[in-house]
Amino acid sequence: ALKSDYPRAWNLLGVFQMKNEEFPVARESFQKASLLAPELVEAKINLGKALIKLMEFTLADVELKKAAALDSSHSGLELARGDLCLRTGKPTEALAHYEVERGKNPNQADLWNQMGLAHLELAQRTECRKCLEKALDLDPGNEQTLNNLGLCLQQMGKYHEAIEAYKLATTRDQSYADPHNNLGSLFLSQGENQKAKKAIRHALALNPEFWEAWINLGNYHREEAEYDEAINCYQRVLDVNPSSPSAIWNLSLLQLLRGEYLAGFKGFEARAQIPGLKLREYPGEARSWDGGECSQGSLLVFADQGFGDTLQFCRFLPLARKLVKELWFQCHPSLVELLKSFCEDKIISIDENPPPIDFQAALSSLPHLLGTELESIPEGPNLYHSDIEEIPEAVHKALESNVKTFRIGICWAGNPMHSRDRIRSLQVEEFEPLFSIPGTSFHSLQVGDSHPPIPDRLKEHVNDLSGSL
Repeated sequence: ALKSDYPRAWNLLGVFQMKNEEFPVARESFQKASLLAPELVEAKINLGKALIKLMEFTLADVELKKAAALDSSHSGLELARGDLCLRTGKPTEALAHYEVERGKNPNQADLWNQMGLAHLELAQRTECRKCLEKALDLDPGNEQTLNNLGLCLQQMGKYHEAIEAYKLATTRDQSYADPHNNLGSLFLSQGENQKAKKAIRHALALNPEFWEAWINLGNYHREEAEYDEAINCYQRVLDVNPSSPSAIWNLSLLQLLRGEYLAGFKGFEARAQIPGLKLREYPGEARSWDGGECSQGSLLVFADQGFGDTLQFCRFLPLARKLVKELWFQCHPSLVELLKSFCEDKIISIDENPPPIDFQAALSSLPHLLGTELESIPEGPNLYHSDIEEIPEAVHKALESNVKTFRIGICWAGNPMHSRDRIRSLQVEEFEPLFSIPGTSFHSLQVGDSHPPIPDRLKEHVNDLSGSL
């Protein structure tokens, strides 16, 4: 029997409970240890760790500060403080704490694993991989580190290696649901939907309350156009956690697909809380615009997503302009000239400092802020450039030589590192049935060398202008 007045025994019991992921009872054990021995630093550090697992971050910070006041050099303190920073969205600060801990004890596998996760949050994938491989050197076969390595490799586009890492993690601990779910997510991104379904179902069989797996199962049903089943999966998560950003955002994509624009664009606002979307944030301190009329105020709208989204969402700028005294638009440098006439010259690059403004808004938030429905979607901008002198000479000659044909520019591939490149890109050969249509000429606008070039047998059908763009 445990001696009720022996603090170190309560602390050891809590450590055992943490290993079994019994976080609520572990917290109670550490609290008893700390109450019996207020000077026991490791009990306060461990209590902080338990509170981090329970997502009680403010209380965790309090306990870790108490531990630091007792002994700021205690082993494990900086690791715990780094974990708190990492869980609260501050990976750079987390790395600073981990470096301090590494200076004291560099041979902690968990430390290297956490450093890897911090680098992954910062999209520093090469550094992440090195840290995770170091962790595996210290603790070979650790299933959590193998799972994290799979995540890193997946983000690096090394899908076969990621699959092997996930599968190895599942063999190390057959009750560990995470790698099964991650396998499902990877298979889904590669269009292997039935493999994805099997892996996700396996994860849910191991952990029926694995909410991320329910979201992935919803995504599977969405890919299969089984929309009611997808909604049920997302709603199952929202019934337990109504503020789940991932469930709200994925449900919003389905709502938009079904034409439910008011609800869909409202839920689409949760995108800012989705890891990995790489959204641009406004760097200044201006107030957020709520979509209301402000006849004496100035508004800066900034492009928060990629080129394609910017070109699609900029159609909402004229509607926003009617509600404010002055509107500025900030976008990628490559789009400034293209959009200048549409934006009445009040357009700047993201590399430039914005003028003093009263309000700011993300471009892809405009549909929600303006209460957009199907009937109120404005027409897209006319982006035709009339200044013929700006067209490269080679392009000009190609257009003149085919003046009697319907001239069609084609671009068939995007960023190969995009997680959904398989549904965003195709092969130029897939255009081949179109090349025989009378009265047409085809011109390649594809740039970059990340995709295969035009095959020789098709070069007589496609005028390659990529070298002139």
